[in-house]
Amino acid sequence: MAMTRIRLIVNRFLIGWGIFCAGCAIVLGIAIAYQFGPGKVSTKTASNHDIRYVLNWCELGEERTEEVLNSYISASSFSGDHLETHAIRISHVATNELKKNETGSGWSRGDTVSGVLDDALGFVGQWIPSEDLSWFPAEQDLRSSEFYVFPWSIYYHGTRPTAVKLIFVRPKDNLVFYFSAKT
Repeated sequence: MAMTRIRLIVNRFLIGWGIFCAGCAIVLGIAIAYQFGPGKVSTKTASNHDIRYVLNWCELGEERTEEVLNSYISASSFSGDHLETHAIRISHVATNELKKNETGSGWSRGDTVSGVLDDALGFVGQWIPSEDLSWFPAEQDLRSSEFYVFPWSIYYHGTRPTAVKLIFVRPKDNLVFYFSAKT
């Protein structure tokens, strides 16, 4: 009799514990889904600290940063789909700094791009006609002699780009534009 009573108590405790754990798992799942789901879009201008990687990647150096003029940062989906753009004013840049290195990677003038970089600029052009990015240069401007482009990364799925990170510089007014997107 006592043994049956102990089993009943233990059984009810385990059922209760299972319900509690299932509830916690559901709450945790919802929290994770919210973080990686549709989330929120931020059009708040990023700080100089937030964007320092942009100038360091293209070897111009974060110490040139004067001001972040505009930013657009979408939420990132579970698979990493996102859109992030910035417009940054820097203290100085000379066209003789914007060159390729001995391996052929580095800066290219916008009107001379070809191959993979040409495909990447086409990918950028698909995102630009947006109200949220009215401050970002149009594709035809990015393809002009006024702009230089530094490819940080370009990923393909089949024969088309599906993710790019590009840095653009317009030396005449010391502006840097960063573009990162994945579909």
